[in-house]
Amino acid sequence: MVAKERHAALISMCAERDVIPLEDIAKKVDLPLGEELEEFLIAALRSDEIKATIDERAGILHVTSYLEPKFGDDQWKQLSQTIDAMLERIAKASEYIEECIEQCRDSTLDECEESEEVEDDEILYEENSD
Repeated sequence: MVAKERHAALISMCAERDVIPLEDIAKKVDLPLGEELEEFLIAALRSDEIKATIDERAGILHVTSYLEPKFGDDQWKQLSQTIDAMLERIAKASEYIEECIEQCRDSTLDECEESEEVEDDEILYEENSD
């Protein structure tokens, strides 16, 4: 996880509850409990976007306030570009899947025709054997 994503994840957790177990934060931001998580939390608290205290003994973050993240023009533009790129990849994947389905249908039809020919040959052979 990138630092900004971790920070945003922490803010979203603060929006959900006032008391957050450090273990939950560690899982959410993909950091091990201990020094790395502590450094992350200290940096987050220095940003002034989150007001909280860390209770290491209880393993809890007590949230007193937080600032909602701002979503400005740059973020909307980036989101739009990301969505456009995703839609393009989805369209390509859809085309590929449809091609695969057609190939499967064609090969299944060919296999069916071949098996019908074999069955027809077997029937002719059995009729001629009698």
